[in-house]
Amino acid sequence: MTNSRHCPFNLPSKPNRYAVMQHVGQTLGTEVEEQEARVASTADPALIGPYEPETLNAYEAGFKAELFDCELRTNGAAFENDFSNKQEEVIQPIPNLPFTGTAVENAVSARDRGAELEFTALRRAQSRLRSLCGAQWRSLAAA
Repeated sequence: MTNSRHCPFNLPSKPNRYAVMQHVGQTLGTEVEEQEARVASTADPALIGPYEPETLNAYEAGFKAELFDCELRTNGAAFENDFSNKQEEVIQPIPNLPFTGTAVENAVSARDRGAELEFTALRRAQSRLRSLCGAQWRSLAAA
């Protein structure tokens, strides 16, 4: 007996139908806009720039699947974001009031990595069981 539930992948009406879609992507971005230091107008001018543009190289791969006549949905993805010349706000001492200022510097290079996995079981129209899990971690290196 086929399930009358609508599957988002528009599968044909056959028993035990399934579908799997994969995706892979890569994106390159650059932050070239210079930010001003957040300090009082009497602050040390040395806190204001210059610094290098921040760049991001992002990668992602994943899948979406409808299995067992659309009774089990699974989604998974893994990603990596590589930052170079990462712009960070750094508190610096200054000689006059307010005695500290926030400057933007190319403080670190960073790499974010992570993965996500999701399962949804749909046994009947009124019952649904969903499970999600994910992890993310970051590594930093001095610039």
